[in-house]
Amino acid sequence: MKKGDIIEIKWVDSVSEGTTWVNEDSFDFASHDRSMLYKSTGYFVRRTKVAVYLCKSYRINKKDGGKAISHLFAIPNGTIKSIKRRR
Repeated sequence: MKKGDIIEIKWVDSVSEGTTWVNEDSFDFASHDRSMLYKSTGYFVRRTKVAVYLCKSYRINKKDGGKAISHLFAIPNGTIKSIKRRR
């Protein structure tokens, strides 16, 4: 991947259930298992040892060399299931 590629990342995150007590026997574990998978799409910024960084927008401006970005989002490497390059 190179900077500016549009990518789609599938990743997992934790979920929690409210602030009240629930009965374990009637709890819908399967539904929560399915709700842990997320998909995010954006412009690839960089990958570090810790995370993949993507952003929503790049500002096209010769003064700053196109390095101004907005809505930077980091997804920890350990939570990533797949990364696809989009067109």
